Amino acid sequence: MKKSGINFLLLVLSVALITSGCGGSAQTLNTIGVNALAADPSAFTGEIAVAGVVQFVDSENYILRIIDEEEYASCGLTPCGGAGIIPLYLPIDSKPFGETPSGYTYTGQLPQLEDFVTVIGSIEQADGSLIFEVDRILKGSNVLISKQ
Repeated sequence: MKKSGINFLLLVLSVALITSGCGGSAQTLNTIGVNALAADPSAFTGEIAVAGVVQFVDSENYILRIIDEEEYASCGLTPCGGAGIIPLYLPIDSKPFGETPSGYTYTGQLPQLEDFVTVIGSIEQADGSLIFEVDRILKGSNVLISKQ
């Protein structure tokens, strides 16, 4: 293949990767902090991206909590007064309690304590309460967990 053919192929692949978002990017969504979501979850509709720090991980029960990045910078893993915390239930392969209230299970690996993550999902009604239904969790550009 001639050099111009290789350059054209690289250009096409680059454009394809950029337009596809590489399979997990939150770049096209407005990213909000945990405190913004916790303050008024009903204000957000559709798919949203929430940036936070993993504050708690229960790998046996597939539960984690994230806190706001600014709270983490100020107070570490112990939330400051009035800090928002978002609990997430992420049953991987239907373990241990089955699917989420909306009927989902997930594949992947739970993030680690103190990981900076972006959680992409939407606010949904479940049993009269608002929940954050996760679609996927990213660490940087890597997808850690995704909905099945």
